[in-house]
Amino acid sequence: MERLLIPVATCVVLATVTWVIAVMLLDFPTVVVCGRGPTTPNVEVSSTRIHGFYDGYRVGPCVAYIHRSTDPSGD
Repeated sequence: MERLLIPVATCVVLATVTWVIAVMLLDFPTVVVCGRGPTTPNVEVSSTRIHGFYDGYRVGPCVAYIHRSTDPSGD
């Protein structure tokens, strides 16, 4: 049992570090809206952040919205 403790702990630590790095580097959608059947959903998304907006991307029958914000200084 003692011989398994170090490899298992190493795998847990490496998986956690990999997950944290992936979350920081990748743009995950904030909102995903999927329409099923003959009706399409009428959804409006808005940002509460100053100079914030959503970019919408179609992914099959769904629309994924990723939150973005612009630099207020305009540089």
